[in-house]
Amino acid sequence: MSREIINKQINSLGWRFKQIRLAQNLTQQAFAKALGIAQGFLSEIEQDKRMPGGDVFLSVSRYFGINLNWLLTGSGEMFLDESKKVVPVEDIPKEKMKTWIDEFWQNASEDEKAWLRVEFQRAFPEFKEWLMKKQREVETEQFREGRPIPATKKKEPKKSPFKPTGTTESEL
Repeated sequence: MSREIINKQINSLGWRFKQIRLAQNLTQQAFAKALGIAQGFLSEIEQDKRMPGGDVFLSVSRYFGINLNWLLTGSGEMFLDESKKVVPVEDIPKEKMKTWIDEFWQNASEDEKAWLRVEFQRAFPEFKEWLMKKQREVETEQFREGRPIPATKKKEPKKSPFKPTGTTESEL
């Protein structure tokens, strides 16, 4: 295996999840159960095939004392200092959270940015405007770099399960 591939694996989110599990001497089954997720989902996370939700990140941090910065970016120490109290996310001032997200955003991959948009909007619907601003910044950056901006897909109207396709109301 080339050094580049090994470095990429070591710096992946899946690799960090696996390191936490191994440091705790847990099987995938036991680790998944502690996090409240399926073993198959954990396996896909460790293989970098799936991205966990924010609730999984918080569970890992709280349950195992893991530094969220390390878990998300690979920077810093894996375990939190005993002197550092894990603060429930509900108790973190939203302005501090926005600052941290802004810093994370600067170095995030496109996949991480997409994940962050979805999870952050789900957890904090009042930040929708802020998230939309971030999306506009990304699109502006893509435009300036000459990269194509993904088109927004129009939603197809949902078909009723109670009438066959192509049938009008008068035919029923």
